[in-house]
Amino acid sequence: MINALFSMHENWIPDKSFPDYLIKLGVTDKNVKPSVLQEFKEFWINKPNVKKTHNDWQSALAQSCQYSFNRDRFYKTKRNQNNANTN
Repeated sequence: MINALFSMHENWIPDKSFPDYLIKLGVTDKNVKPSVLQEFKEFWINKPNVKKTHNDWQSALAQSCQYSFNRDRFYKTKRNQNNANTN
């Protein structure tokens, strides 16, 4: 049931339409990195008192993906700036 509250579990996966949701949020890499999904699940599995609906879990995962995407973009830009300054 999509509106039922549940704790995060190892077998949870987002919907097939989830990549399109990421694009709407501005995350141009619409493929969820396996490391991001695993880190997300491990974090929330360790908080069994937190219960959300499937859609709420997807929203939380989208935030994690957006954070990861922005973090990676920031550090890539920073590396490029540092490399340009050393040349």
